[in-house]
Amino acid sequence: MIRLIKISSLESLFITCIILIGILFFTYNNIFNSGWLYYQFPKSWFDEPINHYSIIHFLEYGIFSFIKWVTLKSVLLISFLWEILELCIPYEWARESWANKVFDVIFNHLGFYGFRKIIKRR
Repeated sequence: MIRLIKISSLESLFITCIILIGILFFTYNNIFNSGWLYYQFPKSWFDEPINHYSIIHFLEYGIFSFIKWVTLKSVLLISFLWEILELCIPYEWARESWANKVFDVIFNHLGFYGFRKIIKRR
């Protein structure tokens, strides 16, 4: 019989951070050594607070809710770290308003929490 291993929230946070760092290094071709990571001011304060990426945030963090060792704390930490990292990514899709960054974190939280509630009802 296969048994699930219980993982503490600290361990899940560590594993989640390792996965995020791995994705960054493999996806962006070692951006930290290339010197292209620098701070970029957001476009505005309130421009487009909710856009099509908001739905993507909601759904992808809803998918995170199916992973039992991912906790609400790790979701919020990943959300904040990603929004901070977006301030340094030179792609145009990462240049969003401050309000959009706040709503992205809210949609992440709602997606994770909402899907987790639905899963627990079953």
